[in-house]
Amino acid sequence: MPFDEVNDPKRVQGIWFGGPMSDNAKQGLRELTERFPESERVLWVMPRTRPGAAGQEAARALMDEYQQEATASGFKVRNAFDEAEWLTENLDSKKYNAETLRDVYRMEMSNQGYIAAKDLTAFMVGSKETSLTVDLSNRHMRDTEMEAVRGDGRYDVKATDPFGYNEAELKIVDLSYGDDALQRHVMQTDFERTSEKFYDAGIEPQLYPHLDVFAMYSREGTRGQEVMTASAEAYFSQLSQIAMNGQKNGYVQFQDNSDPQGFKPESIKLERPLNENYGTENDNWLGAKYNTLDQDRDRVIGQMAIHSLTDGIYQVYGQPEYEASPDKPMPGRVVAPETWNDITMRAYDVDGVKVLPQISLTKDAQNSWRGRDLPENPQNLHERSEANAQGVRESKLRGEKLTLVQATHLGVDRARERGLDTALQNPGRIRFEIRQPVSADQSPVTTPPRTASPDLNQLTADVAAIPILNAPNVLNANAVTPVPPRPTETARSNSAPVANHRK
Repeated sequence: MPFDEVNDPKRVQGIWFGGPMSDNAKQGLRELTERFPESERVLWVMPRTRPGAAGQEAARALMDEYQQEATASGFKVRNAFDEAEWLTENLDSKKYNAETLRDVYRMEMSNQGYIAAKDLTAFMVGSKETSLTVDLSNRHMRDTEMEAVRGDGRYDVKATDPFGYNEAELKIVDLSYGDDALQRHVMQTDFERTSEKFYDAGIEPQLYPHLDVFAMYSREGTRGQEVMTASAEAYFSQLSQIAMNGQKNGYVQFQDNSDPQGFKPESIKLERPLNENYGTENDNWLGAKYNTLDQDRDRVIGQMAIHSLTDGIYQVYGQPEYEASPDKPMPGRVVAPETWNDITMRAYDVDGVKVLPQISLTKDAQNSWRGRDLPENPQNLHERSEANAQGVRESKLRGEKLTLVQATHLGVDRARERGLDTALQNPGRIRFEIRQPVSADQSPVTTPPRTASPDLNQLTADVAAIPILNAPNVLNANAVTPVPPRPTETARSNSAPVANHRK
């Protein structure tokens, strides 16, 4: 089947860092191949490295495993650490370069920060080229999941309509069904959502949807690519800010005469303040980020990714809230509701999984790195971390795989090749489900062959016996032809789109 630039992303990219690939991640590769068979597919990897010759040999063995699994699913393997120069080409070279990225990678990989490194790499990849970058916990959507979405009281036809990959600039996951759910003083480098400095300047925090990074699409040469670049730079800025805060408060020491573009802490204290500083910029957030036993670690990692993405969106798509004046010289930035609708794709919650109808994917776990059920004792954080890294929970997927596509741009022959004959009867932009129809006994539905020539006399008699309703009586012009009663109209549930409550 030929590549379709409307319904197929030019490139699908997955990421796996750390140890051996989990069964969950391997299944993700297979499902993505089935979902996007005509797209270029890339797997970004980075094996954990231990000191010494044995560590180097173990890293090579991991690379061989990654290559084997990727090749089996038609993915090309790229090593993020080795390609740091390429990944950073579009960043502000006065602030960040390949060594900056490698320094961050070294810190993350040596502290089981695989998720954080993955999030940053997703921004870097999107800053370079057209890409649908997804977690390996994504699966091909099932028909049962789409049926559940249609039965959701928040179902919105427009929000599930497939978009054209050749037209969309940016698509980000929205977990809050089009409503505002988070707030932040956007485009600040502080880790926390709000800043006293912004309040003092008269800038209120912005409200925006609950975004996530487990699936992101950006198109090269558009504002979507600019958002990914800005998000990567915002991530580095946040990391630098919490490191400087830590240095100011005595939690972090840096190497003397270190590269101004590098990130080389010499020591990081892991303890956290148990006083009024907790939860402020004076808190030891860098220690929390690199301490695998810290209860706030996951929040720090997740919040940094979402805040970086949010700042990137506001930098590129935001407009001044008002015209600057001597009284208010620092207007905040706002993103219009229609813009949010254009750049987000709504995720529906179905039995704890996230369904993305617009790209026909389902995230079957909240993180592909956390595929196994955690230990019963929540205090054993080291055991939890090991379970997170191994990610071996078996996925339970039911139903037939389902893909929604746009069909109106297809010619007759191509539509029929894709099984979209019904599309030829309907004008307009319509969603279609590609699946083979089956009968009750699960055998393919076929048209029964004609076994004999029709009986013309019987056919004539049958036609003559068909009543013609509402036809005038030519023998008696005053006769009234009975009209069959109109059936009572019944309300169709979920027929009207859910209103967007954004103000």
